[in-house]
Amino acid sequence: MNTYKAYKLRIYPTDLQRELIEKTFGCTRYVYNNFLAERKNKYEESKTKVHVYEQLKKLTDLKREKEWLREIDSCALQASVYNLDNAFQGFFYGKGYPKFRAKGVHESFRTNNTLNTYKNKKYESIRIDFNKRIITLPKLKEVKFRGYRTTKEMVGKIKSATISKDANKYFVSILVEVPFIKYSINPTSIV
Repeated sequence: MNTYKAYKLRIYPTDLQRELIEKTFGCTRYVYNNFLAERKNKYEESKTKVHVYEQLKKLTDLKREKEWLREIDSCALQASVYNLDNAFQGFFYGKGYPKFRAKGVHESFRTNNTLNTYKNKKYESIRIDFNKRIITLPKLKEVKFRGYRTTKEMVGKIKSATISKDANKYFVSILVEVPFIKYSINPTSIV
């Protein structure tokens, strides 16, 4: 049995990386709003639900139509569709109807850690080098970070990374899967 921990680090992207991050914010917002409008229209017209897997199939068609969607990480776009589906699941449990995303309000996107192969070598798409203070992210390549975390603290398998912006500062939150430690408590006295 495993559990998850998250670590937040401040990143310092270059101008090109900053531009790509901003493009990714816009593209994920566009995909979310586009599919939210589709779900809303489909329900108003025929009272039917659109399944998340149908929208993931339509995402590939949308990427063929819109060239600029191909510039960014595909995992971020897919995560945006899954976020929309989670918002609808919350709506059915009484959390309120999903809203369209506005520019500049809580800018963030999530990307998953995948295992890639290059020249017969396998590597993960998200890697951290604590000695050089560099984190490698998909499409962004190497980004400098600052943080108080050490190698000893961040032990486990990296599952995903969420890049966010807050007041012109960029952050990455890393989700790490760690083994669950069950502590046995043996009471020595009764209170």
